[in-house]
Amino acid sequence: MDHNIMRIYFKGQGGRAIYGIIMGIISNETVFPRVPGDSGNVSTYPFPTIIKAVRQPIERIVSRDPELLKEYIEVIREFEKAGVMVITTVCGFNIIFQDELTKVAKVPVFSSSLLQLPIVHRIIPKGKKIGIITANGKIFNKYKNDLLSSAGMDPSTPIVIKGLEDYDGWSSIVKVKPFLDEEKIEHEVVSAAKEMIAENPDIAAIVFECHNLPPYGKAVRDATGLPVFDIMTLVDMIYGAVVQKTYAGTM
Repeated sequence: MDHNIMRIYFKGQGGRAIYGIIMGIISNETVFPRVPGDSGNVSTYPFPTIIKAVRQPIERIVSRDPELLKEYIEVIREFEKAGVMVITTVCGFNIIFQDELTKVAKVPVFSSSLLQLPIVHRIIPKGKKIGIITANGKIFNKYKNDLLSSAGMDPSTPIVIKGLEDYDGWSSIVKVKPFLDEEKIEHEVVSAAKEMIAENPDIAAIVFECHNLPPYGKAVRDATGLPVFDIMTLVDMIYGAVVQKTYAGTM
């Protein structure tokens, strides 16, 4: 026997055709490029994922379209048959459906980066604020109470909202154009963060609502010095919970 070869033995249960998928992603039927780091780009994740697209413009989400919810549930059922361990989405506004999705799913569902808001609120210094950078500030403000309460936050909690909808580069995403100037968008996201902090110097942390924004998180962190939370920071936490690592070291 070759003792240099390590063999790992598994005890498992059959019953499906696919194995080893960690996460299912409910995506959007859009045509703009999804760069690495975007929640809709499979190469963003260091583990196996599957994606299913659904037509989910923001207006359809925040209006709580019952037909959209039915489509989400159908996708969840498909993912569960494939054996996924957790399910997420590509739009932070899906926090609206968080309760409905967890009522029907058999695996954990984390619909939005905004689920981190209560944690962030508890860990920043007392009296400080959270700054939220969102794909569309007008829509966020219109549905603010519903969005925050769906995330488990008291809607009266002082927060600052900064929308990207009026930035030229960002319009390539908002208007669903088939091209994207990543360098320009990074500059715009950083500028938005710096403007938000200049107007509200009591901001102590930033949360990205939009799941397209993780590619620009490091640039925002470097420019502001503040912790930045996005859908990928939440993915990392949940992945660490469902695929626990084995510790090795010395004593």
